[in-house]
Amino acid sequence: MRLPYEHPLTGGLAVFVARNILKLEVHDGELSSARMMQPRKEANNEKLIIYPNPANQFIRLKYTGIESIYKVSILDIAGREIFTVLNSDLIDTSILSPGLYYVKANVEGKWFNGTFVISR
Repeated sequence: MRLPYEHPLTGGLAVFVARNILKLEVHDGELSSARMMQPRKEANNEKLIIYPNPANQFIRLKYTGIESIYKVSILDIAGREIFTVLNSDLIDTSILSPGLYYVKANVEGKWFNGTFVISR
């Protein structure tokens, strides 16, 4: 059993979760530290861009593909849904407390994820 305070290249669950959130490769086998720290390769060039980040009163979402964003869900750090917006790329964040938030955006049945920070 691995402990959370083990070396970051071989260590525990906290490191595994952090690498997954940051989209770094995570392997169970023995690999060099250089390979383990490279970002995962994306299958396509389509992505979700969130700006400004850090935000204050609003965030704007931009999808790099040709389709438009259908549904956007804002989640807190624990994964609880705060609110959902349909057919909009401008999200009012004035009701959110300072902190880290997750975004889930649905575009033509595909889900894209991102994070943003509220700082006031």
